[in-house]
Amino acid sequence: MTHRRHLLIPAATAGLVLVALFVPSTVVSAPVAATASSVFDSSTRAALDEALDEGFAASGMPGVTVGVWIPGRGRWVASRGVADRGTGRPMTPNLQAPIGSITKTFTGTIALQLVGEGRLSLDDTIDRWYPWITDASRITVRMLMNHSSGIADIARQQVDLHCAAPHKFVSPEELIRIGAALPRAPFAPGAGSLYSSTNTIILGRILEKVTNESCAWLLHERLLTPLALKRTKLDTDGVLEPPFSHGYTDFCPKLPPLTDTSTWVQFSFAAGALASTLDDLHAWGVALGQGFGLTPALRQARIDDDLGVAIQRDPRTHRLMSLGHAGSEMGYSANVQYYVCSGAAWALMGNGDGGTGEAFVAVLKALQPVVEPLVTPPSGCRASAAITPATTLASGTRGD
Repeated sequence: MTHRRHLLIPAATAGLVLVALFVPSTVVSAPVAATASSVFDSSTRAALDEALDEGFAASGMPGVTVGVWIPGRGRWVASRGVADRGTGRPMTPNLQAPIGSITKTFTGTIALQLVGEGRLSLDDTIDRWYPWITDASRITVRMLMNHSSGIADIARQQVDLHCAAPHKFVSPEELIRIGAALPRAPFAPGAGSLYSSTNTIILGRILEKVTNESCAWLLHERLLTPLALKRTKLDTDGVLEPPFSHGYTDFCPKLPPLTDTSTWVQFSFAAGALASTLDDLHAWGVALGQGFGLTPALRQARIDDDLGVAIQRDPRTHRLMSLGHAGSEMGYSANVQYYVCSGAAWALMGNGDGGTGEAFVAVLKALQPVVEPLVTPPSGCRASAAITPATTLASGTRGD
């Protein structure tokens, strides 16, 4: 499953000095997460806590954990509700859980690293690897990354597969065949936009073919190890690492309400199969925002063409405000966003989907009026437009 491009707030603390691998001298080295050892003042904390209470109550999720980190100002990390409805164990920030389509930002970063190394081109057409896909000779790697290929999304099909056999692994090649068999969007490649996880699944397989390495190895060696993301993993075996949060879904009409999905196999591959923690999301938000492993030209290309990230711009000036991504898998949701003006980060993880995948948006909407003035310097970026919820399953699609 895969989440529509939806951002919320960024990352920036931890006092970690990270060592880069696979990074030529011309690219950005591993980021140093800015220290925010102090907490916000009492009035700011009270406003954030009140907004979180309001958003959590409106969301209907069993539990949620949220963090805001602002270099030079402080941090706020808070949790509400439970991580396990059976035992009543409270939600806490250290719990691992699936992060859905935030995975796309990892995959996109690796793709751009390979472009920087001359092993891949944004203008390569996918007929080199998938000649049987309709319009393959006209679809480029760039189009896969910015969702302009026109290849159909498989959100609905993924939900059906999960509901029918939650513990069955479905291979990336099978998912690609499913997506390629669906009617493509009614526009020529590159001439429109349709958010589709099929794009990123194809991209992930292309990265494997180009490097002769598995997606799991590429993630581990190029991002997880150099960035010390020790609690982030591909959850393709349905085994989360303790401590973890149980997830609860209402997507499957033949299953009981709030069915526990914590042992379900995540088969979204390069488009949505990572699991992580709030701290790791914070560190990743900083790395993503600072362009870890990318040349300045590729960092700019990523922003200019929305390559593997969701971009938030000022509605008046169109100036870049933030970049990040949202994600949801059945029973889980997450969001990470990095604000370029302040180096601030905002991350969220929840363990309910409300039957639409959008339950977490209520928390983001409640917090946004409090958080954005904090992360946006008065002399810098202007306030953003209101959050636009991702496409929901109720309309026949699904976001990870």
